Amino acid sequence: MRILIALIGLVLSSFCQAQSEAAKPAQSQHDIQLAEAIQQGNTGAISDAGRSGNRFFVPFLKRELTDRTHEFARSDARLALAKLGEREELQEQWCRSISESPSTSGVYPPIESFGYIGGWYSFKALQKLLEPEEEIHWNRAVDKYERKPSSPRDIQYLRPSYKALETLSKMVPDPPVKFSPEVELNPNPQAKIWQDWIAAHKDELNKLQPTGEGVDFSDSACKNGKPRKKLG
Repeated sequence: MRILIALIGLVLSSFCQAQSEAAKPAQSQHDIQLAEAIQQGNTGAISDAGRSGNRFFVPFLKRELTDRTHEFARSDARLALAKLGEREELQEQWCRSISESPSTSGVYPPIESFGYIGGWYSFKALQKLLEPEEEIHWNRAVDKYERKPSSPRDIQYLRPSYKALETLSKMVPDPPVKFSPEVELNPNPQAKIWQDWIAAHKDELNKLQPTGEGVDFSDSACKNGKPRKKLG
């Protein structure tokens, strides 16, 4: 009797597993090939995986974050994961954008990356970067960088507000104001137009993925360009 019960349990378990597998959507040949290319560290495939919106690629992209043979692809994998809505990577991206590090990445925060990530998350991030008080982080980074003996002199670094305005103008098909390089001299008028436009279109924009739900955009959420705590 015990043997019979065990056999029935095994059959039921196998049946349930088969049903579960059948319920999963079959991956296309293209997806499988793209996953294989990701495992080879192909940066084009990594970016395409992020744009696909398909979370099938998440585990493959996460492996790239720890693959020492493909270190050159790590930043692309982070961005692709952020575009697919991974909160930890979305938080990382925000913290990198307000880094006060004296490194080149601190002087040139990766603001253009918000254009690739997109979604309501990027509109919120760029809107915040247009606030004059947010430039304090960038000012500190520039100050530290220029103190280095090896740093170049007489160079004008583009402010975050400039890059934010440029990125926004590329994200919206019909922008409320035309971007021009002259905004570096006085970004405030255009910044105000964009802030008002984002606020007016909030109901449409906040449906765009990734929404960035759970991401902390406060300065206190970051330290040295990194999140203070891990997000689940």
